[in-house]
Amino acid sequence: MADIGTGYCIKCKIVRKMTGAHMERYKNGAPVEKGKCVMCGTNISRMMSKEHVVIYEMKGSEEGDPT
Repeated sequence: MADIGTGYCIKCKIVRKMTGAHMERYKNGAPVEKGKCVMCGTNISRMMSKEHVVIYEMKGSEEGDPT
């Protein structure tokens, strides 16, 4: 399973970390992680598994928690 915040960069032809990684949903409701390659700045998109969606939701609730 790929790490959160990583994806395959088409230009570099290697799995790279993403800057500004965030979760979106396609029109059909499928979750996707989007960001930019740290080396070349190319847009990277990666389909997310249900486990990654749960982790994103937990991470978002922790950031909103003031304690």
